[in-house]
Amino acid sequence: MEKQDNKNPHAGHRGRVKARFLEEGLGAFADHEVLELLLYFGIPQKDTNLLAHQLLEQFGSFRQIFEADYEQLRQIPGMTASAALLLTLIPQLSRRYIQTTEEMDGLLNSTDKIGHFFVSRFMGQTAEEICLLCLDSSCRLVRCETLSEGGVNGFEISPRRIVEVALQCKATNLILAHNHPGGTARPSSQDIRNTQALAPLLQRLRLELLDHFIISGEDYVSMMELGYLGVKKVRERQF
Repeated sequence: MEKQDNKNPHAGHRGRVKARFLEEGLGAFADHEVLELLLYFGIPQKDTNLLAHQLLEQFGSFRQIFEADYEQLRQIPGMTASAALLLTLIPQLSRRYIQTTEEMDGLLNSTDKIGHFFVSRFMGQTAEEICLLCLDSSCRLVRCETLSEGGVNGFEISPRRIVEVALQCKATNLILAHNHPGGTARPSSQDIRNTQALAPLLQRLRLELLDHFIISGEDYVSMMELGYLGVKKVRERQF
């Protein structure tokens, strides 16, 4: 319990903010107030309101703060190592929570379900990453494997690696996805060429590449729907 100081007009402020959260939830908080509360756990016994405003001014938005890396955050005056670590942890923790929740359903049999799955999977990622979604014959999730991450220039992955992962989990249906950090959710010409070359190679091994998703922020596109992989199908579809 926080000590009360009758000579300090700010005494007990943290306790009041915490009590307000427990009573009203974050929906009643402005962005700077959310940051102020969060920073309590990385900066003890110090007013964090000013730092919260500085973060918003420096990075421009609530979202961009959480997309900043550790070193960028540490450059802000008053930012401690613990607070910077906490802020970089939040998007990855959120991604893990959302992904775990969606995996409980397990059935990924529509474009929207798969698109939302990958949006949460890439949440907060600032480097390009390629993932392989392995499904059984009923399109239930078997495994989601990161094939490569960081510094990838265009979609390039070894078919051998894809086959290894698919055989390990006995998957029959495969879906690729990669993100375009800071870009648009549209496949590049290289993405298209590589995907179209990969599909028949996998098919010879009785592995079906059902789709390849491109993710950017909360946006996604399906290369199947764009007509780059087999016959274009409807948005809500049964594989």
